[in-house]
Amino acid sequence: MPPAIGLGLGMAFTDLGTTSTPLIEGYYVDGDSFGQGGSGGGGGYYQFDTQLNRIVSAAGMPTTFYNGSVSGQGTTQIADRFISRPGGRYRYNIICMGRNTPSAATVVADAQRCINSLKPGEILIFTTVHNYADGTEDTGSAGFIANAAKNSGVAALCDNVRVFQVDTLSEFLFAYALGDATDTAAVALGRPAPSLVSATDKLHPNSVGYDVYARQIFAVLFRLWQSRTAAIVNRITNGTFNSNVSGWSALDSATLVWDAGGFAKVTGGGNFRGMSQQVALSGQSGKRSMAKWDLLDLSTATKFRVRGQQFTFSGGDYPSVGDFASPLTFNATVNVNEAPMVQYAPRRGHNMLLFFAANAAEMALTFSVNNDATQTWSIDNIEIYDVG
Repeated sequence: MPPAIGLGLGMAFTDLGTTSTPLIEGYYVDGDSFGQGGSGGGGGYYQFDTQLNRIVSAAGMPTTFYNGSVSGQGTTQIADRFISRPGGRYRYNIICMGRNTPSAATVVADAQRCINSLKPGEILIFTTVHNYADGTEDTGSAGFIANAAKNSGVAALCDNVRVFQVDTLSEFLFAYALGDATDTAAVALGRPAPSLVSATDKLHPNSVGYDVYARQIFAVLFRLWQSRTAAIVNRITNGTFNSNVSGWSALDSATLVWDAGGFAKVTGGGNFRGMSQQVALSGQSGKRSMAKWDLLDLSTATKFRVRGQQFTFSGGDYPSVGDFASPLTFNATVNVNEAPMVQYAPRRGHNMLLFFAANAAEMALTFSVNNDATQTWSIDNIEIYDVG
């Protein structure tokens, strides 16, 4: 099933041609402090474009960035600057704006001006306006309602062909830390998960938050890139679970169930219950692969394990000795004795990523819990690509 977070991920993308002025194959970022990467350029946060660059680089995509974002600016200032494109014309454009403009009508009008400035071949991605996580913009408050109006107004302008909105705010409500009482209470009130935002200003993403933020944008960028690069093919069989769980094998006596919602659910079994699929790669030893998936639910706050392994036709498997591409494994702990394997913190999420380099043309992608016989979990939209 198409994911709920990040509009356009289930759409058919089209190469919209070229403009008379050659486009720079890279990313033009504009906006306020969310695009700049922190509150006034501080807090020790990763810059937003730095986080995104780590991912696109690992995925073999263009890595040229221009960031013209200025903290504190309203949408009219941002739109005026974007229209003039002081950094040049880029194929992929990302705008993070609206937080500093009270009027939803102004935000929408300025977004439309940005759209009107697009030339053939240019893509524009808007992110959503985030609420404060300090209790001042909880569900039903004036601030919450105003931000929702801004976000829905911009969403209505997006055609999911050349103009997209990525719902970063919804992901900050979805990807909270399981078992964390503070996060659980906050998201119930409509606040972004505190574990994803600055402890100082309660608004801007922290380094973990910017990883979540960047991954949602990357998912759209990768689809667009994939549509222009015929060689990038998803090698997973039945990763969307539209009607069954065929193609997947249960691990550690797990019960692998298809859910009518269009996803796979793992219940029962041993302490490392999970699921696996044998995947044929390009046949080029050391070629980097990218696995991507949506982890929809975990019943307990136990770490979740993902592993890329060599797989023999006799059914035995053993750890790959290929490069794990660390540190390009986000929010994860690498077990060096079983590389390439990561143990993710107990956090749900869309567009989760693992990059690794197998040392054989055949491998197994496995998902499992980490030593918890009570854990049940759900997963969807599993993909794997040769990317480098």
